[in-house]
Order: sequence, then C-alpha cells, then structure tokens
Amino acid sequence: MQGFACPSCAGELVGDAKTASTRCPYCGNPTVISSRLSGMFKPDFVIPFRLDKQAAKQGFADKLKGKRLLPKNFANQSVLDEMVGSYVPFWLFDAQAKANGAWRATRTKSWSDRHFRYTRTDHFQLRRAGEAVFTQVPVNACTKMQGEYMDAIEPFDYSGMQPFHMTYLSGYLADKYDITAEQSRPRVEQRAAQSMDGALTQSSGGGNYNSIQKEGGQAWLAQAKASYALMPVWNLNARYGNKTYRFAMNGQTGKFVGELPIDKGRQAAWFCGLFFGTAAVAALLAFFMQSGFVFLLGLIVAALFAFGVVGAFKKQMNTARPQKTACNYMQGFRITQQKDTFLYSNTQRVRLQQNPAVAARPGMAARPGGGMGARPGGGSFKGGKKF
Repeated sequence: MQGFACPSCAGELVGDAKTASTRCPYCGNPTVISSRLSGMFKPDFVIPFRLDKQAAKQGFADKLKGKRLLPKNFANQSVLDEMVGSYVPFWLFDAQAKANGAWRATRTKSWSDRHFRYTRTDHFQLRRAGEAVFTQVPVNACTKMQGEYMDAIEPFDYSGMQPFHMTYLSGYLADKYDITAEQSRPRVEQRAAQSMDGALTQSSGGGNYNSIQKEGGQAWLAQAKASYALMPVWNLNARYGNKTYRFAMNGQTGKFVGELPIDKGRQAAWFCGLFFGTAAVAALLAFFMQSGFVFLLGLIVAALFAFGVVGAFKKQMNTARPQKTACNYMQGFRITQQKDTFLYSNTQRVRLQQNPAVAARPGMAARPGGGMGARPGGGSFKGGKKF
C-alpha cells in the first residue's frame, strides 16, 4: 500500500501500487494519479461508461428473476455492501492465425438381398489448413479482477472506443496493468486455436460423412500486436449469510454476470417433483399396455428428464464462465488446404430373419415320396390322361 495526498482537500489517501484513480473519502472528490497512467502505462484507448450505478442495481434485481433454485429470502436479506465503477485494463490483440489438422472420417452405405443386410463403411483421412484474422481480442490485464468475470461480460462495443484522456476517469476507480502483453499472449493463442479448430472441423463435414473424429493439429499466431485500453466495469458484492457473492456488469452494454447461491431444499423438491410426475405418467401408460418394460423405460426417462431440467436451473445460477473461443473477433476465415484420402472399406453382413413356411392348402398335403400334391409313380396328369 502507498500513501498520496488528495489534490482537493490535501487529505491523505491510501491505495495499492496499481491504483490510478480513486475517490477521496474525506471530500468525495475524484482523484486521478496521472503519474501512474503515463509513459508505458498510458492507455491507447478507453470505452467510457454508458450505464450508471442505478443501472447496475437494476441489473442485480433482474439477475434474481426467474431463478427457481434461489433461496426465497435472498432478495430481502442480501445486502449490496459494495458497488464500484472501475476502469479495468485490457490488452486488445490483433493477429493473423494459421492452423492445420487431420481428421478420421467414415461414410456408410447399406443394402440388402433376400437373405442378408449389408453395411459397407468407407474410411477416409481428412487434412485441412486455414487462416483467419483476429481483431481486438480482449484479455484482462489486472490480477485484481477475476478472469472468468472479465471474460463473461464480453463483448464490448468497439464503436464507442475513444482515444484515452484523463477526464474519462473522473468519478471512477481505475487500475494500471500488472500483466504484460507478452504474458497475455498464451491466452489469446488458446482462444484463437479453439476458434480455428472449430472452423476447420466444420469445414470437414462437407463430404457427407457419417462421423468425423479429430486425430491432431496445431495453430499459431503471426504478426500479433497489442494495444492497451481501459474498459468500464461495475463490480458488486452482495452479502448473504456468512458468504459474499460477487457480480460484474459491463458498464457499456449492461451484460450482467455472477454466481448466486443454490437452495439445496428447492433443488431436491424440483428433482422429486419432476421425477415422480413423469414416472406417474409412465406407470399409467404401462398399466394400459400391460407392459413392465414400458414402466422400467419410463423410470429411466423420468430420471434423465429430472436431471436435465435441474441441471439447466443450476446453470442459470452461475453465468461467470471463462471464454474458450474468440469467434466474435475472427474475420476472413478461409481454407488453404483441403485433401480427403480414401483409406479402406469393410463390409458387415447380417442374416435377415426368414419368413415362416407357407402353410399347405386343404387337400394339398405333402405325401410320402413326392412333393405337394404328388402321386405315387410321379408324372403329371391333365384331363385324366397321363402324358
């Protein structure tokens, strides 16, 4: 921690070495430490705040709506003990990405004759390479901010970006970066690689293949450069019980993320209600169909249905998740290599179930020594004469 004087009232302020803008607790005036945003720490761009503190409160209230696993008293007993507007440092990367990969693919064809059903599987190896341009991929440059929260409030609207000026910081907190651009590069490479892999895999499905499985590949960045920008973020802390829950809102677009508590009792009630309700329908169907198999199948479906719905409810409770791709920032993707090589084929043969023998017509029973309707001695008869 370091001390410095408020330029308005000369009161002594205390902050860490990263703090570049704060508010004086004595006179309430904003204080900007310009020396910490100069030289190599001077941002290239800034996106000004578009939404105020009231919008952040409304975002918190909207976050609680429709959450079926939220404790009933959370809205009344939770306390927003901190709500701070901060300019968070980000690196914005521009780069050209290249990638290649290999996939194993199969294509199947089926046919049948009187006795067998045949399935032929053709195996292929696919090779793809491509390139794309990534523009202004953001990476959090401050260790004080949780990376998954900063990822989750993306994207920012870059049309509102302005050249940096100190006046934008008035009334808000601000930090300088403590993660260098070089340290942030692996994060960009990871997201770009995931995006390129998805684009190449999608292009591999154009050959009417029945299955595609990746065997390997690589991706890399070329001509990467980074600019330094400050982004507007509202940080909120809510106390409930003995735990503090953190939330963040994009101060430009209003995207609100965070993690809410889960009421285990309500979770169990929803699961039991969904399971037993679906199982009752299955039991009714099984009763009318007189089938124990239908009832067993219904229980399995009921369990899967309950797990799926409750899982979706739980997913709504935590929206602060790290980004895995950078598809929003990818432009001009194109395939530079496309080669499909046939490897081999294999055919499976399954015997068809034979139809039962056709029953003999009355009066045409098989007789010893001959076929159906045959007479002793053989031969054929027409008009009572043998020929």
